[in-house]
Amino acid sequence: MARIRHNARCCVSCFHHPFLRDFIRAESRETGECDYCGSRPRRLIAIRQLADYFHNLVSMYDQSDDGYSLISLVQDGWYIFSDKLHETDESRRLLEDILNSDWDDDSGEPPIDAFDTYLSREVLPEVESWEAFCDAVKEEPEAEPDFGEYFEEQLAVAEKSVPPETILFRARPGWSTDDQQRRLPFRGVDIGAPPPGKAAVGRANRGGRVVLYCAESEQTAVAEVRPARGYWVSTCQLRTRRELRILDLDDGIPALHPFTDETLAWSVEFSDLLQSFAEALSTPLARSDDIADYLPSQKLCEYAERLGYDGVRYPSAMEDEGVNLVLFDPTVVEILDSALVEVTSMKVGYHPRWFPPKPAL
Repeated sequence: MARIRHNARCCVSCFHHPFLRDFIRAESRETGECDYCGSRPRRLIAIRQLADYFHNLVSMYDQSDDGYSLISLVQDGWYIFSDKLHETDESRRLLEDILNSDWDDDSGEPPIDAFDTYLSREVLPEVESWEAFCDAVKEEPEAEPDFGEYFEEQLAVAEKSVPPETILFRARPGWSTDDQQRRLPFRGVDIGAPPPGKAAVGRANRGGRVVLYCAESEQTAVAEVRPARGYWVSTCQLRTRRELRILDLDDGIPALHPFTDETLAWSVEFSDLLQSFAEALSTPLARSDDIADYLPSQKLCEYAERLGYDGVRYPSAMEDEGVNLVLFDPTVVEILDSALVEVTSMKVGYHPRWFPPKPAL
């Protein structure tokens, strides 16, 4: 590692992260040439003024022989430095200088080297990642997840209140007919939650467990049943009978702040778990799915219900900006008027083409 520049100064052009740029603008008391990007004249700040913030950021990493360089974790994970600075070696130098600006050679500890390898710290009890949680659930399907009291308390940040008389929407493919064979929409119980004996397994419920899947708009509800063009779909409005306590996995997942969040490692794992939970609920069911893959999201829905939530709100994978809800008790809404809609167009999405490797000659 090169000599530490304890008294060096940096500027807003060194950074991409808005917090650092705003901080420098607010705290700078001098102008001149930046010691890192060379810009001038620029408002400058002593690197030691950023030390506490950067120590908070790197507190979420532990050194590991099989990890990644600290500079790559910081830049790829948080986009801290400007592209201009990162294209040179100066982003590494700046990171080291900030972190070592309060280093004392009598401490017995070596200065931090940005090329040393690290991994994210694992701090959540019972679950290190969504993948680990999924594996644990599949190994012990009957075990109840236990994330600890702190997790339960923090889950409240993702809580949303849905007022009484809120209108939601539900859709069901197809229609019914009357005595004259006229096409009519499904109504009442025929478009509501299925009866217990016919409740199919879903991402939020086990087979036989009755829940109600619905959406915040009619268009999202129709998209979720994945109809073909020209197909007819029955839709209905639902009205909430009372205020609902909802776990919000769309707008409710808190934003992460690498410089001021004092429990950053925990917050990152917590956020990743909720994001993965939302993605699992959003992913459409497929005939080829192994229903054991639904267990993790089913378990978390059951966990949310035990905590007193009435349902979960999550993004739609079938409609841009669409939002779905699953309600654990279908009776918290009443079914209103039904309508019949014809699907006139559908948007096609697909993964990039994959070509199998050519056989060796």
